[in-house]
Amino acid sequence: MPITTINPTTGEELRTEWEKLTANEIDAKLAKSDEAFRAHRRTPFAERAAKMRAAADILADEKERLGR
Repeated sequence: MPITTINPTTGEELRTEWEKLTANEIDAKLAKSDEAFRAHRRTPFAERAAKMRAAADILADEKERLGR
């Protein structure tokens, strides 16, 4: 059964392609997330900060589109 995303303001259905994940799929995603976190925390602070600044620049550039 697909999961539907609904705009709470208008009640409009935005997306219905979301399928529920199986327990194994959830476990795999959690394991991948844990692996990424462990690698990320070994990254020097200056490198992490540069990535965060780049992400902030993307968000600032896309704020109008993302805000809609």
